[in-house]
Amino acid sequence: MVFELDDQFDSYSDAGALTSMQYEMHLSERGQKVESVQRMTSTGNEPAPQDATAARVLPGTRDPLGMMQFLRNVDWAKTPEVRSPVYDGHKLYDVRAKLAGTSASVSVPAGNYTSSKINIRVLENGVEMKDASFTLYLANNAGRTPVLLEAVLPFATARVELVKVK
Repeated sequence: MVFELDDQFDSYSDAGALTSMQYEMHLSERGQKVESVQRMTSTGNEPAPQDATAARVLPGTRDPLGMMQFLRNVDWAKTPEVRSPVYDGHKLYDVRAKLAGTSASVSVPAGNYTSSKINIRVLENGVEMKDASFTLYLANNAGRTPVLLEAVLPFATARVELVKVK
């Protein structure tokens, strides 16, 4: 089945620890619009603004976009695997990311890149989700530019490619 998607996701993270502070989903799918703003707190003491919902999460939790930003900053030569709680606006998952290689050739509309390949596994209640996995390719440049994200989900597979670099 094919249908139109025009979704926007915004992520706001603590600059030092790269843990999530707020995660926004502005969804427009099949003619329906959904707005969700989640203010994340690990203490429960911080009130959410009027236009947001407070979401109590484990310390160190990231949202999906914040997790990708965090993975860009990992020193993969010293840390071959990382774990983090990830909150997607509905559920909390345990995410594990592991370096799978440092010289993958990737061709996307923005060009050809030599990149590091990161395999991402998702666990729910301690059990690995067999129908959800991700592979992230980060360019081997100073910015560790995300050039490709391949996703296998229960309802679809997706390929998100870098289109242009400014």
